[in-house]
Amino acid sequence: MKERIGEYFAGIQMLSLEHIEKIMEYQSENPGLKFGEIAVTLGYLEQRDIDEYLERGTG
Repeated sequence: MKERIGEYFAGIQMLSLEHIEKIMEYQSENPGLKFGEIAVTLGYLEQRDIDEYLERGTG
């Protein structure tokens, strides 16, 4: 199974628990947005980080 995006970026220390909580809070208020989109919008990650994660295709 592919590692969840938040777990992956926390595991490589690109997101903190606080970042993940803020992203999830934002997502609960904006359910149409994906985790990665929000992380980029809030400035926690860059789009290329999300693209690289998606290209990994692990699992």
